[in-house]
Amino acid sequence: MAKKLKLSPAELKKDLEQRGLWAEAERMRDRFRRELFSKPLGEQARMLLTRGRYLRELGAQDALERHVREEVERAWTVAHDAPASERVQKLAARLAISEEVAEDLMARFRLGK
Repeated sequence: MAKKLKLSPAELKKDLEQRGLWAEAERMRDRFRRELFSKPLGEQARMLLTRGRYLRELGAQDALERHVREEVERAWTVAHDAPASERVQKLAARLAISEEVAEDLMARFRLGK
């Protein structure tokens, strides 16, 4: 929001505080964070892969990264037992995501094929 208003995050916070709106803004951020973690893993993964700046500003990137990594690594332990040519497909199927997203997550979390 600060970028759209051509303000720094600190300037936006100061302005909202002066107007008595900071508490409401924080409640909205909390709601967006809760909604993010209630989404299916595929949506969470896409957000992690494509919306890093938004997640950082929301204060949710580290927690989402840990959550998605745990789920991917759990699924990888099973997919890794498949032949190398089938691992991406198995990972994608276990996580209910596309093979493209599975490959991106494998690269992000440095999981070998």
